[in-house]
Amino acid sequence: MSETSSRELAQEQNIYTYDVLQEIAQFLMTRTKIKPKVGIILGTGLGPVADLMTDRTIIPYQDIPHFPLSTTPGHQGELVFGTLGTVPVICMKGRFHFFEGYPAWQCAMPIRVMKLLGVTYLIASNAAGALKEGYKVGDIMLIKDHINLLGMMGNSPLRGVNDERFGVRFPPMNRAYDKSLLETAKQVAREMGIEGDVHEGVYVCVGGPQFETIAEINLLKMLGCDAVGKYQQTQLGPVVGREQGGVRRPCHDKALRHQPGTANSSPECRSPGMSTVHEVVTAQHCGILVFAFSIITNLCVTDYESLELADHVEVLRSARDQEHILKKFVSRMVGHIGELVQT
Repeated sequence: MSETSSRELAQEQNIYTYDVLQEIAQFLMTRTKIKPKVGIILGTGLGPVADLMTDRTIIPYQDIPHFPLSTTPGHQGELVFGTLGTVPVICMKGRFHFFEGYPAWQCAMPIRVMKLLGVTYLIASNAAGALKEGYKVGDIMLIKDHINLLGMMGNSPLRGVNDERFGVRFPPMNRAYDKSLLETAKQVAREMGIEGDVHEGVYVCVGGPQFETIAEINLLKMLGCDAVGKYQQTQLGPVVGREQGGVRRPCHDKALRHQPGTANSSPECRSPGMSTVHEVVTAQHCGILVFAFSIITNLCVTDYESLELADHVEVLRSARDQEHILKKFVSRMVGHIGELVQT
């Protein structure tokens, strides 16, 4: 078998066995006294949430056995353990994205590690473009459901041999987003006086990294989607990556630790729809209750005569404008979840 074929096969087969994931979890438990009950995936505008934590332990991805690497210069991926209020949490700063060359199961691998660490609740977020009329830039969309276009075509994080220690072979997804947590989020919005800027909606998972065409946007609206994920990078310079023949190529230096074909795996890097759905599916599979939301950072272009262009700089600017609200929103959500953990 050629070297190229071997690499392709390694990407198809989920090499994160139960024993490998246990090794990762046990390593992390030797580095911190925190026993997390809530996992937080720090999405767009949420990076500073980690600064609110006390008793922090920061572990760079590069120090964790078998962990993939984030590659954006100046933006080291890391896990942050600590307490938010009185709640023990683990925060993930830096994600792994499908369009960069990571298979779906590797994008979602940290969720299973969280499960082995004792996490029972997950908060996930993303930046999204509004498909539904009436949404405004800066609004928050509570995700009540998703349409996983890539998953429906076979790119599921659960593809491959199933391990019953995590979950059943065919997990239902009709309750992927916990209804009680949705109600809690609405309560938090009322407490903050932002209920007029908070909506419930359906999030759609697409492939990227390109933005959608107008025809694709109109199709997604017809399918009942309310928001579509938007790619974003923290640094505003050119994309750095390995290219061959003008095409992005993933670089698989090692089977368990490889660098993707682009250097955008920063703590605030979001691919189109690939920064939430794989994680949610995996969390549902292993029994973690999920709350997820989108920050609306732009309105999708649907007019062929429009001169506007989809722009990640616009996405970044909009998210930063809402940073203080998002920090408060997530902190209060964690507080309410902490009450559930104690009961």
